[in-house]
Amino acid sequence: IPTTFSNMKNVESLDLSYNHLDGSIPMQLLELDTLEVFTVAYNNLSGKIPNNAHFTTFEASSYEGNPLLCGSPLSWNCTASELPSGDSNDLEDKDMGDDDEWMDMETFYVSFAASSITVFLVVLVTQWINPYWTNLLFYLTKLCVLSSYYFIQDTRRGFRRVRN
Repeated sequence: IPTTFSNMKNVESLDLSYNHLDGSIPMQLLELDTLEVFTVAYNNLSGKIPNNAHFTTFEASSYEGNPLLCGSPLSWNCTASELPSGDSNDLEDKDMGDDDEWMDMETFYVSFAASSITVFLVVLVTQWINPYWTNLLFYLTKLCVLSSYYFIQDTRRGFRRVRN
């Protein structure tokens, strides 16, 4: 968070959530006495929340999504021995994930392949067990192909008439 924000003496609301910020909350922000709303949720901030009466009035939801933040009003009070350690970029990659990837693609591919194979085998076994359904499937396929063929032919004739 840029320390120059402390130059905005009359700011009442500062919402910095979802901005991929990292580092700690600057002590210069304590100078913003008129600040009524302060939100830094879902960034990658770390360290202790500034400990003054003004910053502790903000709700815990203002700081959520920052697993390395500690101190009041959060339930995790930190001392020097309990300060979170570790590389903040590693934590972001492992715990929070990228905003663009909301799904594990490897799991998606495996489940898609398993589902496709299962559906294919069910249709195959059903056709093998009941010959009536086999004939019905071929009949419905023939109807779809013929109706598609006639639709294309009629559409082509219509375009020819319009062009001429």
